[in-house]
Amino acid sequence: MKPKIVVLHLVAVSLLCGVSEAQTRPSSPQPGSSVAAKVDTALIGVWGVDANGGYEFKADGTFILQGSVTYLYDAANGTWHYWQRGMEMAKVTAEYQVSADGKSLSINLKKGRPFTHLIRIR
Repeated sequence: MKPKIVVLHLVAVSLLCGVSEAQTRPSSPQPGSSVAAKVDTALIGVWGVDANGGYEFKADGTFILQGSVTYLYDAANGTWHYWQRGMEMAKVTAEYQVSADGKSLSINLKKGRPFTHLIRIR
């Protein structure tokens, strides 16, 4: 009788440990966090069609448009995606290219306004 109790005890302990581990395991990184975001560092900064700016790319994977609307983004190898939090399925895709001197940015959206040329403000 005692071996069965020991086996049942070991099974119960291992099940409880598994449940506890699953609950305490850190969640996967959230979009927009510095861990999750793939960010081309050449984009980080403020860009605009003139000195007023309008496009602010941050290192944490957030993109602020016209100082008021915040999007999440990722950018790598000439492809840029942006979306609003909770709307990952509605990502907008664009191609981008930063000039060799880092002073201009060309964006070619797949939907909407097809081409934008920006200059680095800061």
